[in-house]
Amino acid sequence: MGKCCCLVFIAIVALVVGGVSIGVPLALNAVKEKVNDLLGDGAVNNACQATSYPATCNQTLAGGNYTADTGGVTRHSLRMAESGVNATLESVLHLNSTNPNVTAAADVCVEALSLCKDELEAASATLLSSDLAARRQALDDLKAWVSAALELHTTCIDAVLEVSPSDRVHLQQVSTHTDQLLSNALAFINALAAYGDDLLAWRPTGFSLPDGMDLSHLPKIPGLRNRRLLSHPTTPDDRHSLPDWVSETDSPPRWMDSQTQRRLLTMPPTSYDVVVAKDGSGNYTTIQDAVDAHSENFVRLTIYIKAGVYNEQVIVPKTAKFLTFIGDGDRTVITGSRNVALMAGMTTYRSATLIVSGRGFIGRSFKVENTAGALGHQAVAFRGTADKIAMYQVTFDGYQDTLYAHSYRQYYRECTISGTVDFIFGNAAASFQSCKIIAKQTTLLGQRNTYSAQGRTDAHQSTGLSFQNCLFDATPEVKSNTTFYKTYLGRPWKAYSVCVIMKSELMDHIDSTGWLPWNTTDFGLHTSFFGEYHNYGPGSSYNSSRVPWSHQISSGSTADEYQAINFIRARKWVTGYDIPLTESL
Repeated sequence: MGKCCCLVFIAIVALVVGGVSIGVPLALNAVKEKVNDLLGDGAVNNACQATSYPATCNQTLAGGNYTADTGGVTRHSLRMAESGVNATLESVLHLNSTNPNVTAAADVCVEALSLCKDELEAASATLLSSDLAARRQALDDLKAWVSAALELHTTCIDAVLEVSPSDRVHLQQVSTHTDQLLSNALAFINALAAYGDDLLAWRPTGFSLPDGMDLSHLPKIPGLRNRRLLSHPTTPDDRHSLPDWVSETDSPPRWMDSQTQRRLLTMPPTSYDVVVAKDGSGNYTTIQDAVDAHSENFVRLTIYIKAGVYNEQVIVPKTAKFLTFIGDGDRTVITGSRNVALMAGMTTYRSATLIVSGRGFIGRSFKVENTAGALGHQAVAFRGTADKIAMYQVTFDGYQDTLYAHSYRQYYRECTISGTVDFIFGNAAASFQSCKIIAKQTTLLGQRNTYSAQGRTDAHQSTGLSFQNCLFDATPEVKSNTTFYKTYLGRPWKAYSVCVIMKSELMDHIDSTGWLPWNTTDFGLHTSFFGEYHNYGPGSSYNSSRVPWSHQISSGSTADEYQAINFIRARKWVTGYDIPLTESL
């Protein structure tokens, strides 16, 4: 029970004992009732049963200094989670500082855990709002922020283990407890959203497999090892209503639906705030210089990047909010070759050619690539670590780990994404609509292509990968030799992986089993969700051959949960970006 509630109770008793009579008996009874609710009826204990770690929860709340309501209890859990994050950071900073690899990982931790604390503090501040209706409306944001905080903490630990596995035992003693504190705080937010302001009404809200899916009967696969990351149709006459400046030969990519094609062709020229041009004809010659000049940005600012090859790592910091990059299609190329295998001290998190940490980022019509090749192993082209990122007609090209949808909420529309192993991965809540996804040939013997590797680590997170109206294709080399270039829809990177593919075209190079275990183990198979809904094409006709731990979704309502409108609440923010959005299945 919170000290605040005790103090109020004592104060009122003192008033009565002192003979002050101002209708106190009614107030006294109300406070007694509240105390009995919290202690006698075990409301706090009941609330802790809504978490995955009730023992840690009860220990955390015992004797805590917090107000006796759901907001106070949840804020206290957020404060305790932040103290755990501080403990993890302190533990990391005591690692061997003479090892350059560990130093690089510690640098990742400083950044990731700083962002983690920011999100916990933002969530706590939001819960302080006296406007109950505003607080309720913000709960979707809180879920996203604290889900991201959990992932940012995981990112720190993964970075250390990626470069220095020997530090596993030392770190896990601290980080496991912090993970539990973060998980419990998120569980409280989920319970508050689901059951309201009565602690006695709270129930567990963690992820459960839909449609009555039961995987408990699956056999165990031995040998768990370290998990290193590797629309509405238009009429035929609509075309004749295009403006004069549109040529009949200006054809958008054929995989776009007709409504989107027309929208693209009729889009008027855009005005820009800043121009980047390698030839000196703009305001800046490098993209990073343009970003740095507006690194403390809080209003929408559009940067036009003229055609050219920009060989630079571009980092959009957290303070640079609401930036828009617009290029000249695939003639605007942001390129790099950072990779884990061939560069000492490099981590997956740091390897990206384009890194976005600024909220509300929009990318349109350019290409970003990582040219390290298969030998570079983890080599990211794009990493998104910001809320409400939207990418429209952007090309992402790489090999392993091309697109790192790291955390928060992200939306990809009519993008082209190519790679080999786990080339769409991360722990964001990310929706992909009308995208073209291409498996490439690898030069490494025995390496298998996997389109996705989702990284949900906790049952309470609101994260996953959702694909709708996409094309899952491959290069001619892969299609011509499917025996050598095995290709799968995805595999479980973390314990609660979620990946759903809906109304998409699957080509015949995709292995009939559909999905791949993680390194021949049963890791995540009993707790993850791999779903397919009304897909078509030759690669979708093997339903009877699919692995037993995947799921052919039969319920439209289940599939609808993963549609962008519901999954990332896209209508609330994507529609304001002037980017097409399919709002139903």
